[in-house]
Amino acid sequence: MSDFGVAMARFQGLLRNMPNYWDVEAVENYHSIVSTLEHASNSDLNLSEFKIPDDKMKPRLVSAGSNGPSYSKKLYCDGKFAKQQVEGLAVYLEGLKQHLELPKIGF
Repeated sequence: MSDFGVAMARFQGLLRNMPNYWDVEAVENYHSIVSTLEHASNSDLNLSEFKIPDDKMKPRLVSAGSNGPSYSKKLYCDGKFAKQQVEGLAVYLEGLKQHLELPKIGF
């Protein structure tokens, strides 16, 4: 299997099994897949618009007690935004399929 095929398989796995919480490790894994897709495509494919910007990573609210809110030390991305980026990439790649001879991407 080619590097691109492996990257597509990883991406399809992520599409089918998105994390419940998009912490730094989950975002780094997604970015690794996106970068591999770019490099292995053998074209000038730029997928940076589908990455999760650093400014979207924020501490999560852990509790809201009488002493005020308490936030996590770890950074997280809002799950809806992360899902939007991943599904947007899937739609984009599906549209490019005809031009780049990409394998079908399933939801």
